[in-house]
Amino acid sequence: MKILLRDPSVVAGHQFAINCPFCNLLVTFNRTGAFDLLTDGNYFVGLRSCPNPECHGIIFFIMRNMDVLQIFPHGQIRFNAEKVPALISDSMREAIACYENGNYRASSFMIRKSVELLCKDKNVPGVNLFDRIESLKKIITLPEVLLNELKNLRILSNDAANVNAEVYDNITAEETVVGIEFTKKIIESVYQFDDLLLKLNKLKEQDL
Repeated sequence: MKILLRDPSVVAGHQFAINCPFCNLLVTFNRTGAFDLLTDGNYFVGLRSCPNPECHGIIFFIMRNMDVLQIFPHGQIRFNAEKVPALISDSMREAIACYENGNYRASSFMIRKSVELLCKDKNVPGVNLFDRIESLKKIITLPEVLLNELKNLRILSNDAANVNAEVYDNITAEETVVGIEFTKKIIESVYQFDDLLLKLNKLKEQDL
């Protein structure tokens, strides 16, 4: 395989925006000053750095014909951990990382763990996780119809209450990512809704 070095100034077009896996901001990554590698199959391989001055995280990428094929570490799903307890945010980040690496069973397990930790943090009553999520309706602002459809998500239903192996063995990518998005909405509602409301009220006061 023939490999060429390309000066970073030559590959200015090989830029891309993703959610940084380190600081979670949506950014266009900078060239690092290191040379990119170009193979004879038009694959670009190189490093990029996060432009956030408080981050500067480094990612490795593979591109072909201007399409990003692989990024490590991953950062495609954004998760706002502001005001979220560390145990819950760590579990969610692990769930997202597992999903982005194609480990859907592990991701589903961490999604469920994240919700379990949230319910424990808020002392939500219930004999199983599904019942506790039902009890969450008293403290979260999600639409009733969304919560009622939770029964269709097996990884958070009674079917998986005892970590039923068959449920996890047959989990799909689509079901996993829906579980992530659903759990993110619950977390946002519990820990970040009041903060958003406060910011909106401050804007309203400024207009008076």
